[in-house]
Amino acid sequence: MKILIAFTTALVISCIACAQDPFIQLDKEKYQKGDTIQIKCDLPAYKTGGIRYATLYLLIEDLHNQKKWSYRYPIVDGSCNASIVIDSAMLDAKYALNFRVRKSFFSLRGAVESGEQTDMSYALITRNEATIFDNIKTDENGSFSLKGILFQDSGKFVFSPGPKTKQPGLKIDITTPLDSIFVSDRDQTQIIAVGNTEPVTEQDKQYKAAVAAFVVKTTLPDVVVSATRKKKIEQFNEEFSTGLFNSPTAKIFDGLEENKIAQSGDILDFLRGAVAGLRVIPNAGSYVLQWRGISSLRNPTASNVDVFVDEMQMGSITENFMSPGDVAMIKAYPPPAYLSPGGQRGAIAIYTKRGSYENDNLFRSRFTVYGYSAPVEVWK
Repeated sequence: MKILIAFTTALVISCIACAQDPFIQLDKEKYQKGDTIQIKCDLPAYKTGGIRYATLYLLIEDLHNQKKWSYRYPIVDGSCNASIVIDSAMLDAKYALNFRVRKSFFSLRGAVESGEQTDMSYALITRNEATIFDNIKTDENGSFSLKGILFQDSGKFVFSPGPKTKQPGLKIDITTPLDSIFVSDRDQTQIIAVGNTEPVTEQDKQYKAAVAAFVVKTTLPDVVVSATRKKKIEQFNEEFSTGLFNSPTAKIFDGLEENKIAQSGDILDFLRGAVAGLRVIPNAGSYVLQWRGISSLRNPTASNVDVFVDEMQMGSITENFMSPGDVAMIKAYPPPAYLSPGGQRGAIAIYTKRGSYENDNLFRSRFTVYGYSAPVEVWK
């Protein structure tokens, strides 16, 4: 049976025990802009009951205009602490803070469409530059699961055939249960007033959360249609290359209408032959990228080239961190690239096929997923 493709878009949470004792403590009901809302979650029964990991959802709604915000935090041994700083641009209004607890932690389940036992590698690239690599093997039906992974904001999972296989790529379906429909184990709603607003009344406290209206947006960006005739790679670059990545000094390699990238043994193999001045050096199970002519070349284990996948920086790279057939474009920036602090390093930016360009891909093996909110965030 085909596994559900990633990311259920509607988060529907049912209340099953509205009369439970409060498990969330806030220090007050009235806040000013710039204040910090301290959230303390305490579930001692989870710790004594052996529920080591769970997830706290916070769904906020403006009671006047129904504007909504969503956060989620890891609960470990029944405890969770978080802080939300109220932005100065927030409207003076009353807000409902809806807390929901689910007895599960981040996990990812998937299956290879071939339905066969498969050796794979994967990389998880996160926005804090941390990169996790590992090898996994599916069961005899092609199914697999990844558990116990904790990261903030969003991350990109990139799957590729195992280092000893000769497959050109993989076609995978995944689901992340935290984004799926569930029934909450514990729930609590608290109304707060922000700014020059009347205090919270007993009538305000009768509010009932319409949590089905909280939609998790996980779809790909809309396709921009250009009226002028341009090459696919030019259109792709305009749509998906942003900010400093639009530097005119970058050399662009086309993975949409040319076959050199897709036909390479791996991405590093392509870079070795295509990017003049770039050296790819093995180093303790991963690789170091060096641009010739920079002083850091004196250290053979130091990299002076940053690697980005869809403009998210990788902490390290391995030989099979991505299937060449998944790549739409590679941009090589000679130093100084100004894409990292100091600006003196070179850079390689790899862009995966997406949107309408996904049709050019025979495989489906990289996914953006959502982890947990930061312990301290600005609410705006």
